[in-house]
Amino acid sequence: YKYFEGNFTSVAGLDDAQVKDTGIVSAFKLQQPEGVSEYGYIFNAFLSVPEDGIYTFYLESNDGSKLYLNNKELINNDGGHGAKEESGNIALRRGYFPIEVKYFQMGGGQALKVSWESASLSKREITKDDVFYKP
Repeated sequence: YKYFEGNFTSVAGLDDAQVKDTGIVSAFKLQQPEGVSEYGYIFNAFLSVPEDGIYTFYLESNDGSKLYLNNKELINNDGGHGAKEESGNIALRRGYFPIEVKYFQMGGGQALKVSWESASLSKREITKDDVFYKP
């Protein structure tokens, strides 16, 4: 991940912000620093798709977020808002695909949840067993 601090109103603001910290986490989870209410994250990984099929991805956030799969925007849940979920569908072949989640927090409540489902996969959060990091 890349971690940022600042007042963001869109995930686009993260692209030009100064990186405050980087690291490796096992899932798309927020770690709010003590005393900081406005911050952002960019998470990058590779998603392991188990079989060919149509997949639905879900992105729930408070405040803004976007999900990119295979370097293309799949879900736009951007802007300042309370917790809400957006979804997007995509046909995928078995294999590995880059996945990126951008998120910012404007203060107040916070939430980030990235889930998926397919014909053979019940809706569930993407976990450390679904993604890997390649340095």
